[in-house]
Amino acid sequence: MRASLVCLAFALGCAANPYDTYKAKNPDWYGEAPTAGASLHETLAGLYAPPVAAYSRTLQKVDVLRLADGGATVLGKAELDEVLATDAPGDYGVVATVRCLSEVDMQRYYGEKVAWYLLLENRLVAYHHFDFVDRCTGSVSFQPTSGERVALERVVTAHRDAKFPRSMEHTGEFYLMGLAYLGAKRPEDAAAMLHAGDASLDVGDRGERHVDYENAPAGIRQLKSKEIDDLRERLVQGLKRQQTAQAAQPAAP
Repeated sequence: MRASLVCLAFALGCAANPYDTYKAKNPDWYGEAPTAGASLHETLAGLYAPPVAAYSRTLQKVDVLRLADGGATVLGKAELDEVLATDAPGDYGVVATVRCLSEVDMQRYYGEKVAWYLLLENRLVAYHHFDFVDRCTGSVSFQPTSGERVALERVVTAHRDAKFPRSMEHTGEFYLMGLAYLGAKRPEDAAAMLHAGDASLDVGDRGERHVDYENAPAGIRQLKSKEIDDLRERLVQGLKRQQTAQAAQPAAP
């Protein structure tokens, strides 16, 4: 009886989640995420996978979207279960609030990020993925899409902006995202990240040091102002090159 009451009180923990069901089908899978080309089931399994460091990670809210006709519809549980069970083809988006709680040396640390994923024909093509390590230091993987796929990416991020809290972002993170947009040949979005980074507040002691949330180990690594400046300069020069190349292209007839 006690075990039943415990299970009832923590229903989410007792019910099988996408990690459990995917792992049951793929016992040799070890939770690598995100992985380009992953199915929706594998992508969700990566979100629900147990953390590898000494912290607690919870998913406060997860919306799985069916993308069609330029819009997004949140899948209900029965619909999602069917998609995962059959690996149904289709275009999907995922938006999730990821929370972290860590206790180190009698101190408690907290973190929260909103991640998103875009899957075309049930295969992962773009994402903004977050994870944590000790002290809830953040780790981010950002891969934007390109070309005609950008319209669907914007449907997913529009749902994120309308339905989820805004993630805290930092100067260096904006510049790194800008460089990723350059890699996807999206100079307008790269320029927006340059502007956002320039407008953001520096993180650190009076602006002299910055927390590197992208590559931090178990302890917080301080990112020097010069490294932030170097990222910005790379973004500025990359923007100039792409904008010059665009201007040199002949106009479409």
